[in-house]
Amino acid sequence: MTISAVVLYDMHLSLRPPTRKGDHDHSRHENEHVDDIRQSLQEELDADENWPYATEQAGDSACTAIQKEFPEAVKRFATESNKHIH
Repeated sequence: MTISAVVLYDMHLSLRPPTRKGDHDHSRHENEHVDDIRQSLQEELDADENWPYATEQAGDSACTAIQKEFPEAVKRFATESNKHIH
């Protein structure tokens, strides 16, 4: 089974000073989050793709569930990224 996903990011930059010492570039900081989320999503999708589904129907059902859960997975990984980077 092959799973593909597209995530579009809408970056919001703050006018407040950077929260981390030496981080004078907000976009670099936000891109760090994007990379972190992208890596987490890729790892999860790779695991889903490589799972040994018993039948084609089981794989199709799993794919449907993955699609429905995808927005929540992105939110979950964003929360994890905030904990990891901040």
